[in-house]
Amino acid sequence: MSDAVSSLPSGNLSDDASYNLRLVSPAKYKHEKWDIDGSAVDVFSYQGGGYEKTAFIAHSGNLLTVNINSADTESSAKLDTIMKHVLDSVRWVSSGV
Repeated sequence: MSDAVSSLPSGNLSDDASYNLRLVSPAKYKHEKWDIDGSAVDVFSYQGGGYEKTAFIAHSGNLLTVNINSADTESSAKLDTIMKHVLDSVRWVSSGV
């Protein structure tokens, strides 16, 4: 599992190249909206084998990207549950600046 926080200059997901790559490649990446704590989260599933899901969460000009991948396709339901737990645990805090 990996995660990263980056800046979104306009505050839109379209600022992120990784998000755009997935969006314009529907044969490779299935796009879903997951309901996480009442908010829609963009999640892309790689269709080329194994398990790989990447979630993109925009908030106040920032982007959190969470990715889980595994060669084990037998555990995809468990991995989906783990991904949902991770996304449910996200809390944005103000830097106080």
